[in-house]
Amino acid sequence: MLLGQVPVLELEDGNQLPQSSAIARYVAHESGLAGKNNLESTKIDAVVDTQFDMNEMFINRVIFEKNGEKKVQELEKFLANDLFVHVEKLMKLKKVYSTNANYFVGDHLSWADLFVYQSMDRVIREAPQGVNQRLGQLARDTRFTHSLDLTVKTSYDERCSMSDVILDRLCLHILPQIHDKIKSLFAEPSSMQRILRVRAYPNLHRLALSSIESKDFIKSFARLTYL
Repeated sequence: MLLGQVPVLELEDGNQLPQSSAIARYVAHESGLAGKNNLESTKIDAVVDTQFDMNEMFINRVIFEKNGEKKVQELEKFLANDLFVHVEKLMKLKKVYSTNANYFVGDHLSWADLFVYQSMDRVIREAPQGVNQRLGQLARDTRFTHSLDLTVKTSYDERCSMSDVILDRLCLHILPQIHDKIKSLFAEPSSMQRILRVRAYPNLHRLALSSIESKDFIKSFARLTYL
């Protein structure tokens, strides 16, 4: 190995590429996931580097912490404070760079989308059992589930949808447990269809949608009536 460490990517001609970020960028360029031009590629790098800042914080404060009790405390602080600040930064970039709500840059999949998803997924998977248990208890607590806000407030005092990673986890693991307890729901139009498909909401009496056009409201209302 060129540097005597992993990871390393060895090509057919014998060239070796060390360092995970360099390997990821090379594979992204070779597979069409690095943008259509230099500007788009740089925007993708900006998203990746922003996510990398969060990863460094998470790894140093949580993953490398050897004391079990302090590890749980650091993770709880990270989830309660730092994670939301980080998501807001990502949403700022997405608002400016994206032309399709499904992707961070442009209108197509890039390695920025994959990197953010993998990073967020790691945060969730690394959560100690004690934190997962407390999150599960919180999800079933009627004080928090009667009125549910599934949007994120930006620094411009606007509301936007949660990141796809967090929303996916909510739809897969949390909403199925509390769907019958929700009485009031506030969501962003682009995420409403996914939320309504989770389960029926028999006790839902109030539905609020941020920045919705009349045609989108009709579609959402028709879906809710069908459920």
